[in-house]
Order: sequence, then structure tokens, then C-alpha cells
Amino acid sequence: MAVSTSTKMLFSKITCPQITLHGDPIFATGDNVTTWISDSAFAQGSMKAVYEIAVINQPHDDTARYVAKRFFKLQDDSWSDLDNAHPLDLTKVPAEFLAEAHNAQIQHEQTCLARGTVFIKSFYKFCHENGVDEVGDPSPASGMKRPAPELENNQGASTESIPMMGLMWLIEKRHPSQRIQRFSRTLEHATPHSDQLHLTIYALQRFIYRYSNNELVFADLQGTPVTTVGRNGDLSTGTVLFDPMTCTRTQGSGIGNHGPNGIQTFVEQHQCRELCDTLDLGTQFLLNPGKDDTAGYQLGDSGSDPGHVGDD
Repeated sequence: MAVSTSTKMLFSKITCPQITLHGDPIFATGDNVTTWISDSAFAQGSMKAVYEIAVINQPHDDTARYVAKRFFKLQDDSWSDLDNAHPLDLTKVPAEFLAEAHNAQIQHEQTCLARGTVFIKSFYKFCHENGVDEVGDPSPASGMKRPAPELENNQGASTESIPMMGLMWLIEKRHPSQRIQRFSRTLEHATPHSDQLHLTIYALQRFIYRYSNNELVFADLQGTPVTTVGRNGDLSTGTVLFDPMTCTRTQGSGIGNHGPNGIQTFVEQHQCRELCDTLDLGTQFLLNPGKDDTAGYQLGDSGSDPGHVGDD
């Protein structure tokens, strides 16, 4: 009988609490956290592996379970999700990259999630302003009910650098459901589904593209169902999106970024569906706007990967 073993590890907490108006991340360091991390991954995707972690001396009021994610390769080649049926023994697969290269990709992942929080917050505000509230409340895990990252008004603010010491991990809460729904793939954005959830994600992708001034497209969106506590204390169901990829004009947001070609693929494939029509996205957010159709959006360029964030 195989015995699962773990190793004691000290994590230095790094968060991305703020996104500037140009979409650049500001990182902040926090307390050190001691954990036990499983020696073997319990799940893996096409490029990342997921490990169980147990926080030592976890506060009694924090009952959440957590997982740690890392890349086991940094090249998007023939490996696919279908290989999950025969997962690799990653303890016997040596890393073919340096820690610095890996850590840069973890920072890209963290930046993508922080930007997603800003975009989703703005999307729900836009829905409310257009009289569409039945898309549902965002879940706490989406970051919507916590203090959202404030947009930095000082456009001259510089992104804080992070010392590259050791290997960075992406730490997330573990959700009990093992069911995963795919809403899009890296270069496949159309959906045949007509349920509210799929149509909401579909409209969100259209909104993000124009809200970022046509600089950014979210791709490879997937999610897992969760039960959350609503604003009135009532239990409700929701979906947590995770591990998104982005395509940007500068092609600087990490692995899976197909740059302008990836953005053009989205433009060619997107056909407005019911919720897009209800929100009038086809009129307000043109897929191919003219040069003067940029009112209300930030212009200019900043950082290695701008992905401009619109005015709030």
C-alpha cells in the first residue's frame, strides 16, 4: 500500500493587491507561512501540477484548504489534458528550466488573476448600469466581495520588483467539487451552449476585449462550481474561474499568449449571443472600432504587457 508523504516548507507570501490604470501589477510581500506540502501531485494539467498543502498553526477561524501549483514545463508542446489519464511521476522528471524562468511565469499567472478581478468587477457594474442583474452575484472566491484592487491614479508609479529567491508557487483555496467546466480554449472561443452560465462567460469575454481597449483577450477559461454566502447571508451557487490565459498585443503575459493572432482569432470567431444582445455589446463595444471609437478607455503604453484597464 502506497503511503503519501509530505515535506515541511516555508513560504514567503507575495500578493498582487493592486493593478495600475495601465494594467501593470504591483506586488507586495507578506508574512512567512509554514506548511506541509505533499511530495506527489494529486492533479496536473498540460503544464502545471497541483499539490496538497496544510498550513501549520492555521488560525481557527480559517477553515479553508489550500493547494499549491507549479509549472513542470515551460514549453507548450504536444502534451495535452488527455494525458491526465496517465499522469507523469513528476518526482522523477527533472526541471528543464531555471527558477527565475519559472518564477516569471508564476508572476504572469498572478497578474492575470488580478486583472481578471478588475475586469469582472467592471463587467458586473456595466451589467447593473444596463439593467441586467439576473446574471447572479459574483462569488467571494472571485474577489468581488473583498476589497477590490484599487486602480492606481499615479500613472508614474512603478511596479515593485520581487526578489527571485527560491521557487514561486501559486497558492489557491481548494474547492470540494472535482467537476470542471470549460468555456473556451486557447484559440477556440465560440460556444454551442445556451445556458445562463455559458452565455455570461461568453459576454464577459467580449466585454474584456473592448474594456481593455482591444489590447487583451482572455482564453482557455474554465471553472468549478462552488457554494457561497450571498450578501444577505443566503447560500447560493456560483462558479470560480481559474488558470486563464491571455492573448495581448505585446505577447508578454506568459505561456499560451498567441499575441495579435490570438486576438484576431477571437474577433473572427465571436458572434453575439442572447446576453450580448441584451447588454447591447454589439453596438456599444464594436469588435473592430474606428480610430475615434476609444472614448472612455485608457490609451498609451506602459510596462512589458499593458493590457490597458478602462476608467472605472
